[in-house]
Amino acid sequence: MSEEEWKPVPSKGWAAMIRKVYEVDPMVCPKCGSTIKVIAFITDFQAVDCIIDHLKS
Repeated sequence: MSEEEWKPVPSKGWAAMIRKVYEVDPMVCPKCGSTIKVIAFITDFQAVDCIIDHLKS
């Protein structure tokens, strides 16, 4: 495919996909109903594992 033929397909985004699949809006606080603002993404797998382990206890 040449660059001229390639056209990006618009993405619905992760929040819209979660809403569609799980029927829950991940951008709404489950406690107060306010809109949640994403301030960071954790990309370090070791940090994610530590957080998950902590939540299990």
